[in-house]
Amino acid sequence: MLKKFMNRMHHNQKGITGLETAIILIAFVVVAAVFAFTVLSAGLFSTEKSKEAVYSGLKEAQSTLELKGSVTTNAVQAIDEMDALNSWASSDGVNTVLSGGSIEQVKEGAASLKVACVITESAGDYWYEDMPVQSFSATDTISFWVYSSADLASGDLKFGLGNAASLGDITGNTFDVGGLVGVTHGIWTYVTGNVALNSAAYYGFEYTAATAADIYIDMIQGPVPASDRINMPTTYVDSVEFTVVNALGGEPIDFALPTDTNSDGVLNTSDATKTNYLTISYDDAYQQIFDLAWTVTRIIGVDDYLLENNEIFKVTVDLKAVNLGATGNEKIGTNHEFNIEVKPTQGAVLRINKTTPQVLYTVDDLN
Repeated sequence: MLKKFMNRMHHNQKGITGLETAIILIAFVVVAAVFAFTVLSAGLFSTEKSKEAVYSGLKEAQSTLELKGSVTTNAVQAIDEMDALNSWASSDGVNTVLSGGSIEQVKEGAASLKVACVITESAGDYWYEDMPVQSFSATDTISFWVYSSADLASGDLKFGLGNAASLGDITGNTFDVGGLVGVTHGIWTYVTGNVALNSAAYYGFEYTAATAADIYIDMIQGPVPASDRINMPTTYVDSVEFTVVNALGGEPIDFALPTDTNSDGVLNTSDATKTNYLTISYDDAYQQIFDLAWTVTRIIGVDDYLLENNEIFKVTVDLKAVNLGATGNEKIGTNHEFNIEVKPTQGAVLRINKTTPQVLYTVDDLN
């Protein structure tokens, strides 16, 4: 029996050759290598992404604006909001007609002052309004909105101050509206000029063009008087200024200047080309306005608009758009809380929260 069993074992000699063993071993090695490569690749990818996230976070943190010093406001008085005619008078009741502007020609508030200049007199057509006696220096700024049915070139329209009871002679106390901005017909234009006169008792305009025109004037603003601020005409904040630095000396922050082509205080679609990479917005209890117009002045820095380490920029934010769309307490007057947000394309948002004082001066420090 045992002999037969041993014979059967010798006749059935099946097994694995060395070549087959090698193939199986190689297969295991290849699978292990692929798996190891996959694991290593996933680890390296994860590490790289983590590194990018860290670097991105550091870049954001290092490119952060920091407020440096005081926040100041610049206030103006509304000499005439043109919502009522009051006691406006003209050089000739026929050639110059005073009336409230229609809704198509109102820039601010409920109405504007419309003047129909039919012909040109030898001395020019003029219209004027009296005011509380106030002295203006050469650095004082007068601003207003003007709309005309005809183009206004240099010398066509002047703004003036006077001491007497009319504007018959305002030589030397005027600035040339058309010469400053070149008013295009059918478009509201913001005009800013300087005129000096002690004890001014009235203000007005003189039109000397050779063609007839309908002219609309809205919201005349001037400097805050040096005295009697409590009993003065309506006063409100027209702009805010502050200085900034690059907080951690990281990536430069681009302060490329914006272009407010229509001078309305907002950088919107009516501005042909936007050149800024930084936006500034405003909000308070009444309204929110995005992308306000602003300018920047290099206090310390090289001749470009990249805010880098050890540089200081002063930012001036135009707030005329805030007051233009507001009425009464909605304007930035006394005891008014507001927020300014400075938003660079890279880095954290700088938020400034301030409240105006009980009495507004020409310049107020809100710190």
